[in-house]
Amino acid sequence: MAAAAVIGTATVFYEVAYQSTIPKIVSVDSIPSANGLHQATYSVSQLAGPSAAGFLVGKLGLSPTFAVAAAFFVGATLSGALLRGVKAPGVPRQSALRTIGSGLRYTWSLRPLRDLCTQAGLSNLHEQCFLTVFLIFAARELGLSGTEIGLVIGVGSVGALAGSLVAARIGARTTVGRTLTGGVVLAAAGLLLVPLVVVFDLGVVVLVALLSLAFVVNGFGVALFNVFAVSLRQAIPPEHQLGAVTASYRLVALGTLPVGAFAGGALSDALGAGRAIWVVGVSYLCVSCWLMFSPLRSATTLEQARALGEQPGSRVRRRADPRPLTGPAP
Repeated sequence: MAAAAVIGTATVFYEVAYQSTIPKIVSVDSIPSANGLHQATYSVSQLAGPSAAGFLVGKLGLSPTFAVAAAFFVGATLSGALLRGVKAPGVPRQSALRTIGSGLRYTWSLRPLRDLCTQAGLSNLHEQCFLTVFLIFAARELGLSGTEIGLVIGVGSVGALAGSLVAARIGARTTVGRTLTGGVVLAAAGLLLVPLVVVFDLGVVVLVALLSLAFVVNGFGVALFNVFAVSLRQAIPPEHQLGAVTASYRLVALGTLPVGAFAGGALSDALGAGRAIWVVGVSYLCVSCWLMFSPLRSATTLEQARALGEQPGSRVRRRADPRPLTGPAP
């Protein structure tokens, strides 16, 4: 538990730092492509990491595998140390609570950031709630083995990888608003396929394949939303607010995960896993329409979506962008 607490805390520092750094090393029009590449590498690691760990533990044993993992972390540290020319913005020192409060006030004062934060929180709550119910449902109702359940969930990372790689191109060919709204609706619709396929009497192989497809569709939709949601969160705030906005946004968006896990377990106990998975799936599809009532829905480009965050009479001053934005880079 102590190791998990240290790793989790360090991970938060890393994730806030890298998301605040990307706008400093690429032009604004390249932010979606950069985020798509990062999401893709994350998806690949999610696929390869557990498999590599299992293989190494079987071949080398536990201690050598830990040594290999430590070596990977050292390599990542050295890679980060090679980054040059990125300086932290000059912001007044203040307590952590004041920083979080400042970030929350700024996030909540701008309609685009507020809508994105609300949608992310609702989506994460339902994603975690659904996953909790699915684990119970798959084991008790469907009688799937641990290997089959792991395969279904793991294959979903393939959808996330594909979505991350093509997000910028889709945003360029359609619009940023449609990609955002369509991505989150597609993610919810994908999970709703899970209780739908169970209605039919299917063999185990076909059932596992269709369940895997549902998680692939979900992963693809989540990746589309994440790439442009993160890009907007990086493009809208001024430099001195970027870190605080990133941290406070993630506090709200990720803070719903434990609530979702608890709700999923409680619903499974109260209604049974079979009914609970329908309730969560339909609820997720309903809340996925939140952005359809947001001005972000009509945004064509990242620049236009960012302009929605400009408030008349606001004292916020943005950093100058030497390059005009014409849309996501190819």
